[in-house]
Amino acid sequence: MRIGILTKHRSGNWGSALQSWATWKLWSNAFKDSSVELMDCMSMQAFRYANRKRCGKTSKTSRKFDFNRKLELCHDFLKRRCQWSTRSLISDDLRLTKQFIEQGDYDVISVGSDTVFQLGPNVTGAYISAVAAPNLFFLPFQSCAKKVAFAASCNPYRGPQELSGKMQTVRQALEDFAAISVRDQATLDMLRDCGLNADQIHYLPDPALLVDLNPLLHRHPWRSPLPTADALISVGKGSLAKSITKQLQQRGLQTINLLSGQTREHRLKLGKTIHRLEDVLQLHRQARWVITDRFHSAIMKISLSGNQLIGIEISERYPNKNSKLRDVFNRLGIADQLMTTDTHASDDAAAAAIALQLNTLCNRPGNALHAELSTLRRHGEQTIKQLSQAIHSSS
Repeated sequence: MRIGILTKHRSGNWGSALQSWATWKLWSNAFKDSSVELMDCMSMQAFRYANRKRCGKTSKTSRKFDFNRKLELCHDFLKRRCQWSTRSLISDDLRLTKQFIEQGDYDVISVGSDTVFQLGPNVTGAYISAVAAPNLFFLPFQSCAKKVAFAASCNPYRGPQELSGKMQTVRQALEDFAAISVRDQATLDMLRDCGLNADQIHYLPDPALLVDLNPLLHRHPWRSPLPTADALISVGKGSLAKSITKQLQQRGLQTINLLSGQTREHRLKLGKTIHRLEDVLQLHRQARWVITDRFHSAIMKISLSGNQLIGIEISERYPNKNSKLRDVFNRLGIADQLMTTDTHASDDAAAAAIALQLNTLCNRPGNALHAELSTLRRHGEQTIKQLSQAIHSSS
């Protein structure tokens, strides 16, 4: 059997690279006698969005260099660890996508994980995964290959109004799937609002939660030692990251800013030690605390060393308070460690609240979340078995 994985793999994003590898790993483990490969097929819109920092006119030269290097490291990680298709395609033309699949002679097309079922633009007006739905990730065309959604997400979902004018075409495309699994409640709500049969939809935790990340942590002794810190800050909004850093340093905590709020000197110093995604995982493991608004940053910390983290949900992006970060925090029983803020709020006030919450959590005993993670992983194993059965039963 030939299985092709259609996901968001060509991105300078540590989380996208990790979930792409984890998805490939799970399929490879479930179908050991099959050929499983990442399909090097991507929407032109998604490619432009993922690489916007690489060539954006407003980006500073040093940041362009940082992003180019990160893009190369993510690509290198997947090339080293996954099997890829021999052909490539970057296009929004569905006819070319269909032709690409047919020429690959795939028996199964797995769509996901990640935000592959995005219905419309995000809060900034950008399409992240592809052009407006139904796009290539919905596979809205006839194919001999069986279609499966694997831990797919539409994040964010703002309610039935997002389906206006596209409900019928989205439903028709997804009804052709042999099985559908989603990684969060918001996507489940969207599919139900579309009118899909609830029995066809399964919950599947994010693939990065279902695989053992520890084997990725091996680091050659000749590499420069990684910096250590009490708190790893992985926050996209630079001004908020700076305020959090200031608050924590005033409390005597050593910090590392992984994404933003860095000086050029800080970026250069950190860049000399981070040579691959494995180093990013190690930073998450050894930091006592992680403060993040990034979904996969939280996943890394949870998978590697437990519940010592604070999540941040931006209210403008999730007016219904249904973010994928909130979903996984709820499922793991750590909902009180998710804080909500908005882009118009004072960064200093938000940072002070986060620091106060950190003080509160420091008085709690650490928890590796073994029971909660085991429950999710058992659920994931069961869902993968159901997907496998659906594939075979539709033969």
